[in-house]
Amino acid sequence: MPIRAVSFDCFQTLVHTDWDPVAFGVRTLLARGAQADPLEARALLQSMLVNTRPNYVRLHAEADRKACDRYWIDLFRRWASEYGQNWPEAELGEWLLDDLYGPASACFQVYEDVVPCLQELRSQGLRLLVVSNWDYSLERTLERRGLRGYFDCVLASLEIYVEKPDEGIFRTAERLLGLHPEEILHVGDHPVDDYEGALRAGWHALLLDRGTPRPTEHSVVSSLLDVPQRVLEL
Repeated sequence: MPIRAVSFDCFQTLVHTDWDPVAFGVRTLLARGAQADPLEARALLQSMLVNTRPNYVRLHAEADRKACDRYWIDLFRRWASEYGQNWPEAELGEWLLDDLYGPASACFQVYEDVVPCLQELRSQGLRLLVVSNWDYSLERTLERRGLRGYFDCVLASLEIYVEKPDEGIFRTAERLLGLHPEEILHVGDHPVDDYEGALRAGWHALLLDRGTPRPTEHSVVSSLLDVPQRVLEL
């Protein structure tokens, strides 16, 4: 049965990230003029994140993306107020998005091989999707980085309450696409979550290892540019 769809992990496959919410928050706090000890501010924010984590998970289970945004805005506002910063709620959301995705941000950057790979796979008539252990911001990250339009569907683990390598996330993707397991190829950088997880679900799989110039195993690619040809070989 020929391959009809190719699935991708996101983190370290489509985008490389410098995403640490605590470090990000401290940078934002100091850049907005707060006088604070960075180590103390970091410890306080870390504590607040741990204490509010159950609420964050619950909001995902309720599939309320606006509420998830409000979670971050409220958290940062309460935290900043400890350092004399009364950040206006209406502006804070835009500040955070600009700091995350603006031209000066290093938080989420697309690998150079991504767009040529996706374009070639599209030209082959394949359907594309993202299956990633991520939160509700996955679609927004893809949109802000110019990638969302390439994909037929996007699955973030925290929104459907199951993570790779659990086969449940792969079964959800199959239902959304209306395809059989053997018709789908998954590509990702994690040997367990992506490679073994996909194989156990009955999918084809390729392990991405950009640190290997010339992979000796047929199941490994060193660049996404190799994926379109591998699809033709399956």
